[in-house]
Amino acid sequence: MPLFERELAKVLVETNGTRLYVQQDSEAGEPVLFLHFGNACAAVWDLVIPHFVDRYRVLRLDLRGHGRSDQPPDGYAIENLARDVVGVLDALGIDQTHIVGSSMGAEVAASLAAQWPDRVRTLVLEGAFQNAFGRDSIYGEPSEALLADLRATRAARPPLVGDTPDEVLAEWLNRWGRSGDDRLARALRPAIGPTRDGRYAPIAAPILDAYMEAFWSARFDKYYQQINSPVLFLPDEASVQDPTAQASIAWFRSILRHSALVEIPGAEHAAVVLDQPERFARAVLSFHRASSMLI
Repeated sequence: MPLFERELAKVLVETNGTRLYVQQDSEAGEPVLFLHFGNACAAVWDLVIPHFVDRYRVLRLDLRGHGRSDQPPDGYAIENLARDVVGVLDALGIDQTHIVGSSMGAEVAASLAAQWPDRVRTLVLEGAFQNAFGRDSIYGEPSEALLADLRATRAARPPLVGDTPDEVLAEWLNRWGRSGDDRLARALRPAIGPTRDGRYAPIAAPILDAYMEAFWSARFDKYYQQINSPVLFLPDEASVQDPTAQASIAWFRSILRHSALVEIPGAEHAAVVLDQPERFARAVLSFHRASSMLI
């Protein structure tokens, strides 16, 4: 059944001083919450959700600063975004949930599971595979010079703006190297909005630098030390082929009590939920079945 026929509720939930857009797609069964990748919105899950609506209470939201949620000037530390999500669970009367996160959503999910381990039934992470700095990290050993270079690189990137949403969308797809990708276009279109000068841009663009500062200082290994729930890692193909990323995932798995790893052939980070939604959903559902014996 098409997803739009199954949407039950679209609401703004006020929590942690911010209104968050929350969508419920089905209401029977155990809750499962989907958290999107950065600069996007809840629509990225449109092709995955139909595989869950007949057996779960399915929820998704726009993270702070994204989509239809509020965009306050601060509060973009990963731990605070996780606190936002817990506030949504509280408002909806959900004591415990499965969580599925992609990229930024995976990072927020890992933080949530570390801070509130009893609130998470299982955790599926398409992201949070490496710390930014330190052991088996993305960038190696930290230094002020390296941070300055990373900030300068971000500042030098031309802004993604246009006179119409379609103009922005076309350039956005081009920068992804995915021009003409209808699935990605459908997912990103709701994440574009008007700017103060009457043009258009990705809604979350103004807050991403603040989030990156939080990401650079995050220590996912410390999160994993606190997580009690079973965790499924879904690495993209680039991570599978990167020895440093593989060493990091192995390190993180050694910290966890229960974990699994599934490789989806040809998976591209974040875009896998759009490119291969059936395989992605099948991996999650199989993990849920296997984990039910451990919970």
